[in-house]
Amino acid sequence: MKLTSKYLLPMASLLVLGGCQTIYEGKYDWDEGWRPGTVLEVGSADQAAKEPFRDCRKGLSVVEKSAVKFAVVRYSHLSHPQKAVIPIAPESTWSRGDPVYINVLNCQIALERRSNGG
Repeated sequence: MKLTSKYLLPMASLLVLGGCQTIYEGKYDWDEGWRPGTVLEVGSADQAAKEPFRDCRKGLSVVEKSAVKFAVVRYSHLSHPQKAVIPIAPESTWSRGDPVYINVLNCQIALERRSNGG
């Protein structure tokens, strides 16, 4: 059978539309801002990284900053390692080296633990 543009264009469209979505663990969609990362440190607003790529401390009042802890998370952005400072609950148990998912589009969404660690 000779392949013509009549068949190639629809086949190419299916490949493009069907092969570009990344969903981690069946529920953390890359298009919705989820990225795998690793916790580097946990501490107060003043202890966290000074110049992160993404800083969720911005826009928080002094009172809000003192009411929560912050996690510094390393993740990849356009194939470059970056750091983000994310607020976490004071009672959270995150620690250095924990594998997580971070939502880089919304600072209000909590970190989620990666079950596969990779």
